[in-house]
Amino acid sequence: MERPSRRLPFYVIGHRNPDTDAICSAIGNAALLRATGEPDATAARCGAVPPRTAWVLERAGVPTPELVNNVRSTAGMICRRDVVQICPGDTFLAAYRRMLASGVRCVPVTGDDGEPLGMLRYSDLLELLVPGDGSGLAVRTLHVSLAKIASTLQADSVGASLPENGEEEDLIMLVGASSQSTIDRRLKQAAKDGNVGQYLVVCGDRPVVQHYAITHGARALLITGGNGIEPQLRELAKQNGVVIMLCSHDTASSTTLIRCSRTVRHVMESDFQCVLESEPVSRLRKSVAVLEQTLFPVVDPVERKMVGVISKSDLIDPPRMMVSLVDHNEYAQAVPGIEEAHVVEVIDHHRLAGDLVSREPIRFLNEPVGSTSTLVGRKFIHRNLEP
Repeated sequence: MERPSRRLPFYVIGHRNPDTDAICSAIGNAALLRATGEPDATAARCGAVPPRTAWVLERAGVPTPELVNNVRSTAGMICRRDVVQICPGDTFLAAYRRMLASGVRCVPVTGDDGEPLGMLRYSDLLELLVPGDGSGLAVRTLHVSLAKIASTLQADSVGASLPENGEEEDLIMLVGASSQSTIDRRLKQAAKDGNVGQYLVVCGDRPVVQHYAITHGARALLITGGNGIEPQLRELAKQNGVVIMLCSHDTASSTTLIRCSRTVRHVMESDFQCVLESEPVSRLRKSVAVLEQTLFPVVDPVERKMVGVISKSDLIDPPRMMVSLVDHNEYAQAVPGIEEAHVVEVIDHHRLAGDLVSREPIRFLNEPVGSTSTLVGRKFIHRNLEP
């Protein structure tokens, strides 16, 4: 899967309890960075603006920098927003096609309001193809909507009307490939057992088998291979309340597609963990490490709607917020979360504190001048730019 399409912020920020130099050098250096290839550089502050500084900004006609209280990356910042989602009422076939086209093996299942209801894994779909122990009545019994079957098979309905509400029901699939006498006997036994009204009979151009299905009171009859049905049998089916569907698929393909007509609500994993959008990545990495779940919906903490997904692999080397520090060079004075950010440069005129650590080489400018703004102004001049 790809990294999140959204870019994390790049803040230029001074020390806590900022003074005029911390605010103005942040504004100046952010402008310089934007002019030299960093279009996302944004001036920020991590404290209230003093009255004197507010007066300076007002006189200069410059807006107050954004207040930033933390520079830790959060789940909402690094999650993938363009997410393949499945609805509980989607069929196996629809879910499978979407997962195959997107190259994913696990997707969230969401309701109409966007709230995650479960997780669907590739392996879960096998339960819809071969449920239970894979033998006998367990394989032939389906909980499915006749309307979903007709839609999946692109079948025409010509007998009794399909249920308008699309309600799912228990059906027992009987493939009419045996001898006519065997099918007749099995349907009679079903009538004796009182469940013939649950039978879905699947056959091709076999008028006698079609007649048995209708007269014994099967729930539905699927005629495969592009074959039709005699007018008198069609009328008899309407009288007996038997749904007739006509499709162009052969019988073997039809039986597989019938199983693919079932909805994912029956196999989705309902016991799953969500992640809050505001959860720091550093804390999240520890909390999900012990879980078997590999993909996590990221939700809005108030509305509980899903805003994206995050996987365990995203947490191995997650993106970090970029920060340019001005007018200080020690963590004790920096914005909270600085230890987890990517500090790209430091510009300062104070003493060296010695506790600033970086993973990569960074630009570090420290000179004994009157203000950090002096150093920022020099950088403009060195590049032949006007502040």
